[in-house]
Amino acid sequence: MDLEAVRASLPGMLRDVFGEPVTILAMREGKMSAVADDTRPRMDAVPARYDLGIDIETLGTGRKVAGASHADDETPSISIALDRLAWQPRPGDHVIRTPKQGGGPITYRVTRPFNLPNGVLLLYLQRI
Repeated sequence: MDLEAVRASLPGMLRDVFGEPVTILAMREGKMSAVADDTRPRMDAVPARYDLGIDIETLGTGRKVAGASHADDETPSISIALDRLAWQPRPGDHVIRTPKQGGGPITYRVTRPFNLPNGVLLLYLQRI
């Protein structure tokens, strides 16, 4: 058994088992707002793993003092294997996901794409 091959395949297997399919829409700047970009095709049922990172920032002097204000920031992101994409999403493109827990579709705007090792793309998102 080739342990390196197994290790390399684990992120993709986790994405397939625990992930959810998303739709990625290409967008471009229009006169008043973003509009669909017809030069890049819509990508449906792309396997992705959704994650919600929480950052806590100290506001003020930056020193840890009693009574300092804190701000919580939830940063949603998804990871996708690059070989599952027809094109690489850019800032401003839209991602639509339907949570496994139910409810309707949720639309996000890509704020920052980030290439990870092993052919994985991490997309930081903003709910719209």
